[in-house]
Amino acid sequence: MAASETNRLSCTSLLLTGVRNSGKSCLAALIAKNSDIPNIHVYSPDDFLHMDEAAKVAKLHEIFKELSQFPLDLLLKTGKILDQSSNRLIVIATVTSKCAENLDLRDYFTRTIEVPVLTEVAHLMAVIEDSNLFDKQQCQALANRLEKESKKYSIGIKELLTDIELTKYFPSDLRLLTLLRQICYWKH
Repeated sequence: MAASETNRLSCTSLLLTGVRNSGKSCLAALIAKNSDIPNIHVYSPDDFLHMDEAAKVAKLHEIFKELSQFPLDLLLKTGKILDQSSNRLIVIATVTSKCAENLDLRDYFTRTIEVPVLTEVAHLMAVIEDSNLFDKQQCQALANRLEKESKKYSIGIKELLTDIELTKYFPSDLRLLTLLRQICYWKH
């Protein structure tokens, strides 16, 4: 949603759902960054971890009071903070699909987007090639091995990026086999 469209709405909310490590929070941050909204606030469950219920309510009240002072603002949240009353506010929440279903959260948001996992070798290889971990020949060898192992995988982008990062710590002659093993854990 463009920032100009948001000016006409008092509160717009977006719920990003998906499996763990599918990249929901990263996508939320990217949406926030690309929104051209000048005031972005990020809150996570860790910010409320050591608070009792009264303190959580007070903190939420403080957050929304602060946000309502701006003509246009964005609250990016990765947890269970929901409020529909603010002045031209975009609320982005991230939660697992299972949690969204169990708590009927979809009913409280203007829009829900399911963040998919990577399922095809071509998708995996696009990320791996972009990491510059392997040369072109090694990437082709890895793609061939992944195709032989399985046609379908189910891995979140965050999980794949973590596997790639961990693979960098292995000796170069073991990296290809190491990453192959890690990815094959996620095959169907």
